[in-house]
Amino acid sequence: MFVKILTKEYKGEKRYYKQKIMINRNVSIGILKDELIHVILEKDPAEQAKRMEAIYDELSRNVVPIRDNRHHHRTKGVLTGKS
Repeated sequence: MFVKILTKEYKGEKRYYKQKIMINRNVSIGILKDELIHVILEKDPAEQAKRMEAIYDELSRNVVPIRDNRHHHRTKGVLTGKS
């Protein structure tokens, strides 16, 4: 949910990036896995909102460019050079 919201925000912003931008999925999963538990266990709604805002800010700092033509064929099996 957070990743979709942040991705839409970056698509809507008119920043001057050379490439398209997206949220780093692996980092966002790690952040959510660690921090979302604390939000759920928190009793105070104000503290929950503060923690959610902190998660949102941390996710928004982890953006990566999507570079075109970066998909290379991977050789698997006998040709990889592993014994």
